[in-house]
Amino acid sequence: FSLEEKISGILLPYLIEHDIHLLLILDEINRLKGDEINSLFSLVELNTNQSHISMIFISRPTEWQILITPELNQKITDTISLYPYTYEQLEAILSYRMSLALHPSAYDEDIIKLVGKISAVDQNIRLGLEIIHRAGKITEKKNLDFIEPEHIRAAKGHSFPEIRQEI
Repeated sequence: FSLEEKISGILLPYLIEHDIHLLLILDEINRLKGDEINSLFSLVELNTNQSHISMIFISRPTEWQILITPELNQKITDTISLYPYTYEQLEAILSYRMSLALHPSAYDEDIIKLVGKISAVDQNIRLGLEIIHRAGKITEKKNLDFIEPEHIRAAKGHSFPEIRQEI
């Protein structure tokens, strides 16, 4: 069965029978091809009389503009533009994520600020998260207990989240 057949034959009848509404949220939708996105839109078109499936697609504006075709543009009902994170927001996100991933003694505020400044240049939190991940690995590989600025700089030199599929 194709994805559309599974949805129209199994999922949609189930949603209708149980009066369930599905909200499908896909981040980095630009990772999909145009025909794959069209297939997702067909899910909504399958259920035109009842609104049992809704979708939210998330993408960086520049990446979305490359992907969007006139056909896809006609199917979009609403667009919300979000502003890039401020330096303070980037720093808060990085601090929170580091507190989840690392022992508190493995870094300090200066490390958070350094990664925050790097992330702020491109307004890219993914870059900051990738740098933290790589710096942690560098620190671990060197059998050290604390992430140093030199680990951040080394990690930055090898971090390109825009082209890594698993980010």
